[in-house]
Amino acid sequence: MAGLAEVMKAVKTAVETFNTWLMGDMELVIDSIRDGTIKALVKQNCACSLDFSLKEEIENAFKEAGLEAEAEVLGWDVERSGYKVEIRLKNPG
Repeated sequence: MAGLAEVMKAVKTAVETFNTWLMGDMELVIDSIRDGTIKALVKQNCACSLDFSLKEEIENAFKEAGLEAEAEVLGWDVERSGYKVEIRLKNPG
């Protein structure tokens, strides 16, 4: 089991990985982390359409950072111009 500091570092790496992959078109912003569940927003910074699975891209970014996670896209947040997502870490440590 990983310690909290190691998990937080891996979450930061996952966010940076996701943001790099999307090259500024979208940005993963963490709102809260509690009991292995991350509430976040994927801000859309362009008028581009989604031609990929946002869920899979998030899960792959976390996997790349060494964390197993399950993501769920909860819907569009009109006020914040982004997709609300919930990411559940499996075995967070």
